[in-house]
Amino acid sequence: MLHDWPGVHLAAVNFAADIQRVTGVQPPLTNFTLASQNSGIPIIVGTLGKSSLIAQVVNATQLDVSAIDGKWEAFFARQVQNPLPGISSAYVIIGADKRGTIFALYDHSEQFGSFSSYS
Repeated sequence: MLHDWPGVHLAAVNFAADIQRVTGVQPPLTNFTLASQNSGIPIIVGTLGKSSLIAQVVNATQLDVSAIDGKWEAFFARQVQNPLPGISSAYVIIGADKRGTIFALYDHSEQFGSFSSYS
């Protein structure tokens, strides 16, 4: 989420709260990514063309984001290998614009059964 829209930051806070509500585990929420000592797969979130972190991930993995580039309210989500130095695998959520990123987070929350953060 490094250098992303304020609404994306708020949606990420809500998404982390939804994860905790469903799993009982509070995921760490950071505004940057470092090689993690935690087991598990990090979730990297950001907006195409706005987030420098997402630009790094796209460049490092050669992700084809053409399906969402320039679209309104679209998003892309996928597990990728070696998205950033020191991170072997991550689940990446990329919005085409800020509404796409926000929608992606709430859509993921809905898919795993949590609705309270935006109802």
